[in-house]
Amino acid sequence: GGENIGASMIRDLKGTVEREKAAIGLFVTLADPTKPMLTEAASAGHYESPLHGAFPKIQILTIAGLLDGTQRPHWPDLASGGQNFKKAKAEAKRGKQKDLFGE
Repeated sequence: GGENIGASMIRDLKGTVEREKAAIGLFVTLADPTKPMLTEAASAGHYESPLHGAFPKIQILTIAGLLDGTQRPHWPDLASGGQNFKKAKAEAKRGKQKDLFGE
């Protein structure tokens, strides 16, 4: 099973990524991708991260490659703290807070 794959599936994923305004799409398959699939994925271009460089917009990964560690998805490492977010200002303390019973 899983060998009925083709470039049309990559085109569908590409269309979905564009429609949903996603940065990256992953296609995971049991079978090795065909040359037309790889060509279609490459035609999608790259996602350009301002802090982390370029990443293929459509990535094709095999189950075997994921399990044996030879393949992994490539996307910006947001856990590294590279993204900047606004921080809320700390609220000034106004005195001791009373407990539930007003003591």
